[in-house]
Amino acid sequence: MSYEHLSAEERGKIEAWLYDGISQTEIAKRLNRHRSTIFRELKRNSPKRINNSLASLPYRATSANNVAMLRKKNCGTVTKASAKMIHLITKHLEMKWSPEQIANAVKGVKVCRNSIYNWIYNKIIAFEIKKLRLKGKRYKRKSTGKLLKRPDSSFYLNHSIQDRPKRCTNRTEFGHWEADTVLSKRGV
Repeated sequence: MSYEHLSAEERGKIEAWLYDGISQTEIAKRLNRHRSTIFRELKRNSPKRINNSLASLPYRATSANNVAMLRKKNCGTVTKASAKMIHLITKHLEMKWSPEQIANAVKGVKVCRNSIYNWIYNKIIAFEIKKLRLKGKRYKRKSTGKLLKRPDSSFYLNHSIQDRPKRCTNRTEFGHWEADTVLSKRGV
């Protein structure tokens, strides 16, 4: 079940039903929402009472909607791209440093190389991609040899199984079985 935020219309209904004296659980049933959604809405968006005041302030749909929109605008991640950091990175990029070198060697930079590349691509850092050392191509790690590498296929094209010696037919030594040296289509 996907969650949907309360709309301004639903908030208006909540306000009207609260004014009519309908319980919060009944409001939740009428809106086809979970009752905790209504309780949370009223708790977060009702005005707070002033100290030493016995009067409770009523829920207002318009102010609740405005507060919810302000919260939504302020949500999200905070970028690490400060003016000081951007200046430092730009200075090193102009000195022909690569983003990998900047991320690993400069003390004031606390971001990874991918963040630097993304900031360049998204124009957060005003620097042309073509002026990078690698012309915008990201560094790729070389294989450590753990992966199975496909052997050169020219060997298999030039050597047929019909050309093997007659002494191999009794299969007493390793390598004389056909499956020992056959390469499948998948290279496994």
